[in-house]
Amino acid sequence: MPPEDVLLMMAQLGVAIAGFNGVAAALKQGEPAQSALRGDRSVLITASASVIVWSVIPLVLLTTAMDPGFVWRGSSAGWALSQIGLLVFRDRQARRLSFAPNPVARVLRILALITSALQLWNAAVWAVAWPPVLAVTTSLVIAITAFFVLSHEDESVAS
Repeated sequence: MPPEDVLLMMAQLGVAIAGFNGVAAALKQGEPAQSALRGDRSVLITASASVIVWSVIPLVLLTTAMDPGFVWRGSSAGWALSQIGLLVFRDRQARRLSFAPNPVARVLRILALITSALQLWNAAVWAVAWPPVLAVTTSLVIAITAFFVLSHEDESVAS
């Protein structure tokens, strides 16, 4: 499957997952949201937005006369820089709100850091398609994990 087809499919999945947040927010309207729940929703939205943005940007750029290697370099660099910024933001947010360390969040943070390093390498050396596709996949995994956590929040509150 060409990387362009994979990116198009992932953009659609990102939109679908982001739509869940709107449905969940509408169903919970009027209920006070806990800080952790707001954080999970924020992770879902930013990860879904990352999937959409970093799927669509290369697709648009590939329709131009631009060299594909340049598109993949730029996509890798952009994803890595935005992800590192998000990781710094989330770390400060967790400290400010005194969130307890979460093993799932730690694993996802490590995954995002490893993927960011790979993206920076692709931007500097390789200039190929598969690392940006992997980066979008990483954002999709984070969004799906946030979706899962939000969809099971009632079960965790009840126990």
